[in-house]
Amino acid sequence: MKKIKVSELRPGMAFDQPVFIDPNNILVQSRQEILEKDIERLKKWGILEVETNGKPLGQAAADGGAPASGAAPSSPSGQSAAGAPSGAAPAGTGAAALQT
Repeated sequence: MKKIKVSELRPGMAFDQPVFIDPNNILVQSRQEILEKDIERLKKWGILEVETNGKPLGQAAADGGAPASGAAPSSPSGQSAAGAPSGAAPAGTGAAALQT
């Protein structure tokens, strides 16, 4: 997998494959935009790099964070078009129960 420094991530970036925090935890699914709060959490947790086999989608990295083409839009309620909460904890970690 290709490692990406957290300092290189920008809000609105999306990849064609999932982005992982570690081998067992996904930061975002494929085509899901990385949010500012995702980046802030990574920094707070002391995570310096994430990994993906994917390639960046759209121009988010080049234009300072505009939404990537093909990424699922978020609704005003903070949920993605698929209904999953934006920035939700990875499944199976138990961290989802901590969020209200």
